[in-house]
Amino acid sequence: MRTFHDVLSEASCVETGPHLADDFASFFRDKVDDVWAYTASTPIYDVSTRTTATLEEWTAVTVEAVEKLISSALSKTCELGT
Repeated sequence: MRTFHDVLSEASCVETGPHLADDFASFFRDKVDDVWAYTASTPIYDVSTRTTATLEEWTAVTVEAVEKLISSALSKTCELGT
């Protein structure tokens, strides 16, 4: 986002404070380490079986069927085709 000073080509001085990129990285590394330590004793969830639907064949549809499906959908963001 450009500021008024950028448009006027004025130099800006941004005060970042005492925080450095290394401090930022350390904060998140420590946060992840804390989560790992907190959840270390949680037993692993065992998924013995998993049902996965597969598409084994395609059914042909007509252009009219596709148009009917699209036109019956609710318009939530814009008026298409009107």
